[in-house]
Amino acid sequence: MRKSLVLAVAAMSTAGIAALVPTAANAGTTVNVNLSGGALSVTEPSTAATLSGSAAAGTVLTQSLGSSTVTDNRGTLAGWTVTAKTSGDLANAGNTHTISLGTTIAGGPLNMATGAVTANGTSLLTGVGAGAGGSLNPSAAITVATGASLAGGGSYSYNPTLTFTVPPNTFADNYSTVVTQTVS
Repeated sequence: MRKSLVLAVAAMSTAGIAALVPTAANAGTTVNVNLSGGALSVTEPSTAATLSGSAAAGTVLTQSLGSSTVTDNRGTLAGWTVTAKTSGDLANAGNTHTISLGTTIAGGPLNMATGAVTANGTSLLTGVGAGAGGSLNPSAAITVATGASLAGGGSYSYNPTLTFTVPPNTFADNYSTVVTQTVS
């Protein structure tokens, strides 16, 4: 009887202590984060870049194109490439004087160099850089900037430099063309 009493007291003490010990809580709460993709775009300078100087053959004129920004908010990290080309050759207002810009990315009189690419905000520069640049023309696009696959998400800015070398036998006049940057 004495053993039964001791076992009963021990069992009740264990049950009482177990009742005071908190039990494990639920396994947790699921947190969902749903992200939607945005757009891939390039913003070009809104003002004209003007190169001014002598019509003497071989004169080199240099001017900044102005700040451009490429933004990749697609959320795919598929990479991107910014390219540029002109709408046509350089021509005066009446189209009576023209300067051929050629048809390849090398050897033409109007050249563009990207310069440094900078990350905006919290964007990372890893996998993002300046393109090779080259001769602007209406036939073949030059590479301005690139974002590699698995990189390039965010916003990046660059300020390309234009260089024009006056060809021989060029009329003194005001010439223009449109440089268009595209991103894909």
